[in-house]
Amino acid sequence: MACRDLLVEAPRGGGRRAGHRRADPETPTLLRCVGSMTSLQVIAYLIPLGMVRAVCLTSIGITKSVRFRPSPSGGGPIADRRAQRRDETREQILEAAWSLARERGLTGWSLREVGDAVGMRAPSLYVYFDGKHRIYDAMFAQGYQQLLTEIERMPTTGSPLEVLRRIAHGFFDFCVTDPARFQLLFLRVIPEFTPSPANYALAQNALDWLRQVFADLGISHDGALDLWTALNTGLVSQQISNDPHGDRWAVLIDRAAEMYVDSELAPRPG
Repeated sequence: MACRDLLVEAPRGGGRRAGHRRADPETPTLLRCVGSMTSLQVIAYLIPLGMVRAVCLTSIGITKSVRFRPSPSGGGPIADRRAQRRDETREQILEAAWSLARERGLTGWSLREVGDAVGMRAPSLYVYFDGKHRIYDAMFAQGYQQLLTEIERMPTTGSPLEVLRRIAHGFFDFCVTDPARFQLLFLRVIPEFTPSPANYALAQNALDWLRQVFADLGISHDGALDLWTALNTGLVSQQISNDPHGDRWAVLIDRAAEMYVDSELAPRPG
């Protein structure tokens, strides 16, 4: 049963002429991929949102409209279960995208391949993500949430050298264990992709954490943070690019931290 056999009636707004139908403003977005979805998929998705009042399934001989009365509040156990299933499907899509990115590179996969991995057609993904860049955006948020979890449980007590060594090793390990995630978070490898303001704020939170640690260590002059991030992302990039299964640049972390401390905490003339 295809969606060409499905007639959808959106709720009417007050003050409109009888018989005049106008879809909810969000309906075009939600029905963009109707041609590739089954009727039952569309019905199951739209009814709990209160966006469908009647359907007519002509392909199976039902000529009488079937009407639904959504909950006025849009809530209830059924709506909760559908919201949970929607979240679970989004997670499955993101897991598939991560898997493909790790196998083929961040830009080496298509929406069709993601759809195949989760058992749906590519246009159906638009019900959950408004395009490939929005999938990247959700992956970006996941990556920074994972980084924030790591750094927030990292001890920041001890001498400046001890603290910086600990941070450098933690960052290095976080990055080299997942090169695709490192590229998405710290390198511009996806043309025209820009994270949404809300998700970019997660990156800013990580930088603010590091800035506060540096201030507590007495490192606050201009350029100190930029030098540190360049030093550490450089070590990671070299390791991933030139010795992905070895430790050629990993063994340089302690020396790099020592050089940084000698440079940034040494007394300055004048």
